[in-house]
Amino acid sequence: MRWVARGKTNAEIAGLLCTSTGTVRRQMDNVFAKLGVHTRTAAVAQTFPRLAQPNQPSRFAGVPLQARSARVALPPISVS
Repeated sequence: MRWVARGKTNAEIAGLLCTSTGTVRRQMDNVFAKLGVHTRTAAVAQTFPRLAQPNQPSRFAGVPLQARSARVALPPISVS
């Protein structure tokens, strides 16, 4: 889900895992079923709830626009 949250496509994830896109698609379908969602966005929102809370105070409050990062910090990914 971290790769999905980072915007990776099924093909990109398959390449990282050295598997087929069909395998990744099937695993994503399994994840959707377990989470009870139908889209990648909903799956990410449910898996990483802090990313989906727009009413929370910004971690950039008071930080100049040029110093803000456009990316959300996610835990590192390790491929074993």
